[in-house]
Amino acid sequence: MRTYSKVAALIAAATLLTTVGPVSASNAASYVPTLSWANLHVKKQAGVFERFTREFDAKEQLIADSETQHNTAWVRTDQKSVTVQYVGTAAQAGQQVKFVVDSDVKYTDNIPGDENLATVDSTGVAELVITPSAAAQADDSIRVDLNNGSSSVGTMLILFKNAGFAPVVKLVGTATGPEAVCDYKFDCQGSDLWEATYEWSVFKRGWLPEYAQVYAKSYMAGATVALKYRVFDIWGTPQVKKDVSLVVDRGCSVCKWGKYVAKKATDKNGYVAFSVQNLNTKAQVLKYSSVNADTKETGTGFLPFSINPTTNDLDESIDYIWPQIVPDMSIRSTAINLNVMSRGDVLADLNGNVVQGSTTNPALPLDAAGVAKTDQILVKLAVTYLRNAQANALYSPDISVTATNGGVATLITPTNKADTMTAIGTGKNSLVFGYNSSNKKKDVQIMLTGTKPGVTTWTFNIGGVKKTVTQVFKK
Repeated sequence: MRTYSKVAALIAAATLLTTVGPVSASNAASYVPTLSWANLHVKKQAGVFERFTREFDAKEQLIADSETQHNTAWVRTDQKSVTVQYVGTAAQAGQQVKFVVDSDVKYTDNIPGDENLATVDSTGVAELVITPSAAAQADDSIRVDLNNGSSSVGTMLILFKNAGFAPVVKLVGTATGPEAVCDYKFDCQGSDLWEATYEWSVFKRGWLPEYAQVYAKSYMAGATVALKYRVFDIWGTPQVKKDVSLVVDRGCSVCKWGKYVAKKATDKNGYVAFSVQNLNTKAQVLKYSSVNADTKETGTGFLPFSINPTTNDLDESIDYIWPQIVPDMSIRSTAINLNVMSRGDVLADLNGNVVQGSTTNPALPLDAAGVAKTDQILVKLAVTYLRNAQANALYSPDISVTATNGGVATLITPTNKADTMTAIGTGKNSLVFGYNSSNKKKDVQIMLTGTKPGVTTWTFNIGGVKKTVTQVFKK
C-alpha cells in the first residue's frame, strides 16, 4: 500500500527506464514471459467503462491485441476506486507483473511497497486497485502501463468524467416491433430491424463512431418511418430530459417528407421516438436512379437515404439507419415457408399436424393460469427470396399477424424465448413486426396462443401473401 502523486510517478518512471536493462535469469523467471494489449484492461465495474472499438482482421475476428481497441477507460467522478488488470491465463499463475503508474491525482493502491509488483492469481489475473485520496474531478487522469522487466505495454488512459458524459443514442426498435436489448458494450440485439452493422460497416469500414450500430429497413412510398431510441451515458445510465435531434439525409434530392418534430427530449426512462412521413409517389420512386457511393453500383426503383439522431454533444455515439423507399413490398409466394413446429408442446409432423390416435390436431386445452404450454402453437417463418417486383432487396419488411376468437401472437426474440414461454406476456391480437433475417439468420419464430374455446384462426400477411393457421381450443 502506498500514496502516490504525479511527481512520484514521474520519478519512478525515470528510475525504471534507467534500471530495467537486461534481466538476470533468476529474476526473469518470476515475471510473466510476454506482454500484449490483450493483457491490459480495466475491470468492469459500475461507473467504469473501457473503450470498445470494433476492429476486425481479414478473417472477421475481433482484434483484442490492439492499442486503439481499448486504450481508454472513462470513470465516473463519484467512483471511489478503479481497478487495472493484467489478464492472462492460468499458466501464468504465481508469476509477476509490474504496474507502472503516472497520475495527476494523489492516490493509494492495494499492492505493498513502491514497485507495484503484483502476483498473478490462479485464474491468470493480477490487479492494481487505485483509490484517489480525494474525490476525483472531471478530466483528472491516471495512466498505467504493464512491465515484465524487459518490455512494456500501454498506456491505458483512465479519464474521470462527470455523470452524463458521452451520450450513447441507441436505435432500439420501431413503433410496433420488439425492443432490442443492449449489453454493457452497447451491442443491441433483438429488434425487428435488419442489422447491417457487421455486413455493411464495421468489418469493411472504419468510419462509424465507437459502439454504433447500423440498421436497414424498407418502406412503401407514402409510409411513415417511426423510430424508437434510448439514450444512455457511457456507463449505461438512462439520460432523462436529454435533447435529441433527428437528421434526415438531405442528400436524397427527390425525397419528400411531411412536417415532423425534429427535436425532442427523452422521457423519464431515457426513451425518445420520432415519426417522419414520406410523401413520394410510386411513380417518383420507380423512375429514380442512384449510384452507391461505396460500391459504385447503380440502383433503380428505390430511394436510399440515411437517418441518424444526435445530442449535439461533443462526445457522443449514435446509431444509423439506412431506410429505402420502394414502390412495392410484394414477395413471391414460392419464397415463403410458414411451418407449424408444435401444437400444445407436441412436435408436429412435416405437414404441421399433430396426430393422436385417429384424430388430427385435437382440441387443445386452454391454460388461463399461464403456467403450461397446452394452448400454444409454435410456427417458423422463413423467406428465401427477399426482393420485390423490381428485384430490389427488401430489408426488414413488415409482417402482420391477426387472429379471430381472441387469439394472440408473440414474436420469439433472444430475451423472449419459446422454451420458457408459458403465459401470454407480450402477445398481441394484431401483431406487426419487421422480418429480421440479418446476422445470417434466415427464419423467425412466432408463438400463437389461444384464449377462448372454439376455432381460432391466425392470418399472416407476408408481402401480400396470406397464410393461415387454425386450431380448436377447449376449456
